[in-house]
Amino acid sequence: MDANTPGPPEQFKPSSPFLALPPELLISIIDNLSNDNKALCSLAQTCRCLQPLSEERIYTKIEVLSTDDLRAILEAFSTRSARVSGVKTLKILYKHHEALSTTLEERVSFNAFVGQMKLLQDFHIESPYDNFKWEAGGHEWVEYDMEQFRESLEGASLQLALSAQLNVGLSKLEKLVIHSHGAHADYWELKGFHCLFRHPSLRNLHVSCVTLPSDLPELADFAGRTPLTTLVFDECELMPQSLGRILATPKSLRHLTLGENVCNNRGGRSVNPRLSKAPEAALNALTHVSHSLQTLVHLDPQYLTLPDPQNPPPVRLRGSGMRDFHHLKFLECDRCSFLHQGIILNRELVPPNIETIRLHQSGRWSISNFWDELPDQTPYTKLPSLKLLEFSAPTTLRTASYMSEYICHPDRLRERHAWAFRLWTRGIGVKMYAEVHKHYSLIPPYLHGEVMPELLLLYDSYDVGFHRRIAQEDVGSPIERFARRSSVRTEAVVTDQLSNADIIYQRNQTNRILRRHRITIERSSSPRPGDQLTAAEMLLELLTGSPDTASDGFSDEDDYDDHEIYGADPYLIAYNAMGDEDEDEDEFVPMDSDDDLSGTYETAEETLNGTWDPQAEEAHMEDLLDSMTG
Repeated sequence: MDANTPGPPEQFKPSSPFLALPPELLISIIDNLSNDNKALCSLAQTCRCLQPLSEERIYTKIEVLSTDDLRAILEAFSTRSARVSGVKTLKILYKHHEALSTTLEERVSFNAFVGQMKLLQDFHIESPYDNFKWEAGGHEWVEYDMEQFRESLEGASLQLALSAQLNVGLSKLEKLVIHSHGAHADYWELKGFHCLFRHPSLRNLHVSCVTLPSDLPELADFAGRTPLTTLVFDECELMPQSLGRILATPKSLRHLTLGENVCNNRGGRSVNPRLSKAPEAALNALTHVSHSLQTLVHLDPQYLTLPDPQNPPPVRLRGSGMRDFHHLKFLECDRCSFLHQGIILNRELVPPNIETIRLHQSGRWSISNFWDELPDQTPYTKLPSLKLLEFSAPTTLRTASYMSEYICHPDRLRERHAWAFRLWTRGIGVKMYAEVHKHYSLIPPYLHGEVMPELLLLYDSYDVGFHRRIAQEDVGSPIERFARRSSVRTEAVVTDQLSNADIIYQRNQTNRILRRHRITIERSSSPRPGDQLTAAEMLLELLTGSPDTASDGFSDEDDYDDHEIYGADPYLIAYNAMGDEDEDEDEFVPMDSDDDLSGTYETAEETLNGTWDPQAEEAHMEDLLDSMTG
């Protein structure tokens, strides 16, 4: 071969052993860094081979918490267009500041890039002028930012006689949250944003503080054409006819929340329950989703207009009601809603396969609540498909400190359990929740960083149970009572009675749930002065369930002194105190027998099937008594 003849090309040699790894292994390593943007940025700066792989993960999710970050983001987007098209999650969460109006030009430039995000799937928008700041420049947000968002959404939405645009910005959007306001008011009008209900890929939509027009004829030609499955109206002013137009557009809507304006009635805005005032029109709107709807929630301001919200007037509806809603399993409302007064209380109109009904208390400052008095259970026993009846009542983090004594007062708890027993005989369980708010000053819609209320289960009729041994009243010393229980064994029977021990157990369990929730909230948020427990108080609360709360103004007493009031056994108190040191105590343990005082908690099934071992319980009890006497 001639010396001048070129030989075979030399094989490419990576500059680093890391780059010599197989491509699939290299990608897997980078994927493991997807939650560490600093590491990804360092990796992107090492070489051109790793830069696109790293940036693909860096720019997948962007949360803009401050307008101070806009300039850097704009520079990054302008330098490399792939960064824009690779964004899949975008959350615009600007915080308000005095110089916010000076950032309008940068915001407009950034919003233009939003319209180019072809892979965007999750879009969250919050106005920095929310929470009564719209008078200080809110019109700029409405006229510029929101209008740009609308134009981008319109460009991706379905058009008459045109197929969906598959390669434009926002065309792959699946989840959208919008919290905004009007130019000079707390509510914004839908107007051209009806494009929200014409989007070809949107599946989850949550909008707040929007006012619907009386009708939306623009949607008439798009019935059954969108994939929307979850729709949440949050503190909105709804109109039955336009609501019907909206509900006609999805092919198969499954989850619907009709949140009317319940809490935002300040500044001269009047209370106006649109749906319950026109129940037949509202029901006609709902019929568009009768073939697919699975869960329905109605938050209704109707109670604010009634002289006696505890006894709302009946609602008479014509036709078949909701008998065609064959897939509807869960329904939540209050007792003033047309859904309760017109549908639930009429067995001829109720959905045929409804399984769970949740009644939430009307308002946060109601004179009476479900812990005091439960409604007549007769209408619910007539619903053959009903399996679970739930109640929720609001409270705050401070008042929750008193709830264990209040809701587990012997008379209240026994009356509640007897009430649930009558439903249990019809195959219906009862659950009761406390809807715990950190402060009542926080009202919906809940914005980024605000603590949302949480439902805490404080009573479950199935967990408490209705199978017990009926024993003599607890009298005498602990050893005498234990000997009497050991010598006299009665069969477990079905009963609605609760013993003193049951009361103590429920009270202490409730106390633990509420206090653990409080510790969780205090650790995860920035409390206002006087609300946070000190480290010493938290430690004391974890160990004993009883913090030193004198600084809070609470009058909590030791949970385990209850035997002085309710006649609990001292060895029950000792057992509960010992259980607090165990991490597994978080699990709710059912209590179905007076003999559960020993700490061996048997279920009703074990009792009836004969699997409960009294000898094992006695041995455990003897060991416990020996340890106490020492």
